[in-house]
Amino acid sequence: NYTCLVTISTTTSEESESVVISLSECSGYEAEWKQKNMENRTVIPSPLMSGTPILITCYDGYELVGPDNVTCLYNTTFSGLNNVFCNIKAPTITSSNGDRRYYVGGTSVTLTCNTEADGAGVKIYKWKLNNATLKGETGRRYVVPTTDSSFAGNYTCLVTISTITSTTTSEESESVVISLSECSGYEAEWKQKNMENRTVIPSPLMSGTPILITCYDGYELVGPDNVTCLYNTTFS
Repeated sequence: NYTCLVTISTTTSEESESVVISLSECSGYEAEWKQKNMENRTVIPSPLMSGTPILITCYDGYELVGPDNVTCLYNTTFSGLNNVFCNIKAPTITSSNGDRRYYVGGTSVTLTCNTEADGAGVKIYKWKLNNATLKGETGRRYVVPTTDSSFAGNYTCLVTISTITSTTTSEESESVVISLSECSGYEAEWKQKNMENRTVIPSPLMSGTPILITCYDGYELVGPDNVTCLYNTTFS
């Protein structure tokens, strides 16, 4: 509210009636705001007046990159908005098998990619084994095949959340190592076949490790020239 008065020599007038100078409403900001995928991350005052600072907050599971506030300057422009992002925090991986080991031919191991990120959007997960993307695997859970030893290694995951206006991808999770179990207890079956002096067995013998079969001089091999330890006491 503005008022004025005038003094001439020693005589002063009464105060004028007040005139209200108000801020313009900062309308039309929605397009830029939604393009940044911020519409569900921060509560915007309504009406939003020109010059009003907005505190930036992010959903649980997101982390703020850039300043924590922006200001609407005029209808469709915010100060500093280009430098503000709510990035998804890196997910974590849990395993159905506590020691993260498996036997070839044994029970499968299920990995789960966990994200705290909530809010609107469709979640798509990507799994990697030894930095190579596992094609076609976009679910939160991945069942590690135990058919052979090639699925042992370093697993990571990341999550992408897509809305109508934008797509945001997390950083990669820390790696989880899925390793082969030691194929212990194989001696009984091996000795039963009278093989203990015919072939050198790796020690430790890991599940899924092929063993080349050799015979003494004067003997000839019948059958395949290698076997694989599948469970504790079973060879293929």
